Amino acid sequence: MKTNIYRIFLSFFVLTLLGGHVYGQTFNPYAWSGAYMNVDSYNGTTIPNPYTLQIGYQGIDIRNWALLVKINKPITNNQGKIIPAEKIRIKINTIAADPASVPPTLGQLGVSNNPIPLSLVNQAIIPNSNWSLSSSEHVHKLVSFSFDIIVEGGGYLQGLKPNDPHSSPYYLDLDFAIYEVSRNRKLYESGPISSRIVINPSGTPPVEPVYSIQVNSNAVNGNLEFKSISDYVNGVSQTYTNGLSVVSNTPYALQVKAQSSAFASLNNSIPLNTVSLNLKAANNNSVAGTVQLSNAEQTIIGSVINSGTQPRAFDIRYFTSPNDTRLQNAKPDTYKTTLIYTLTPQ
Repeated sequence: MKTNIYRIFLSFFVLTLLGGHVYGQTFNPYAWSGAYMNVDSYNGTTIPNPYTLQIGYQGIDIRNWALLVKINKPITNNQGKIIPAEKIRIKINTIAADPASVPPTLGQLGVSNNPIPLSLVNQAIIPNSNWSLSSSEHVHKLVSFSFDIIVEGGGYLQGLKPNDPHSSPYYLDLDFAIYEVSRNRKLYESGPISSRIVINPSGTPPVEPVYSIQVNSNAVNGNLEFKSISDYVNGVSQTYTNGLSVVSNTPYALQVKAQSSAFASLNNSIPLNTVSLNLKAANNNSVAGTVQLSNAEQTIIGSVINSGTQPRAFDIRYFTSPNDTRLQNAKPDTYKTTLIYTLTPQ
């Protein structure tokens, strides 16, 4: 009897896994806050380091990048009050790096360290960096930026004080973004990073400057007419009572200038200084001044005492001198210029 013998050979393969590192590209920014910011003075305040942005990277070379920031939503509290965005600014406080990398300087980033007003649209903290986010695939690097928040001082803070500041804080939600400028593409966006602002200034609020100047409707279109020989011989004059209104709660000066270099018609012109201007505070002859018109700015009245927040009226008088041959020889026509009145705080 014949016996068939089957032999089975089993081969064993042993796979030995060698320890080591897996290298590649990483780009991992991360922003955080959670700060509590207290504004306890009408002078405003600077809060150091309430926001931080950290960028980890490996195996990349990103040049010409920008760092932007914006307010994610209006800065409100639970009473519906809103801090004006332009009253809050941000600036770089410190730049740090891990031992494997060297932090860039402001000069290498191509920026100054002037505070940047916040807005609901992106504002550039770093518009276009001269320093690259560059590392080989074998080295992981880390750079971090901390930012100060600056709350502007002023009397406006009085209107932002809630009944209970600590139970009605304002929420400042910032959104940081990194863009590759050369390719116009977003590399990272943090989403809203929130911190709380408590508005509780003590003391007496400062008086905010109040200024306005307006040419009233009766004087918007000044007019001098020459209708007879006596007008050229004696000169003409036109007064606009209460033609100018000024509001100022500080001392001030009043200036005027013409926008053009001459009175002009379509084809002709007359020198500006053929017409003089007298400005006088209504019912107060001591506050007055006179100039010949010019396209250079001239002070008509200097060091006027403030009138608080109530309008102060001035009479405007335009006039010409008698027997001015420049007017006598001018061709009949309509000549025009535009005057600009300016209020300057003293």
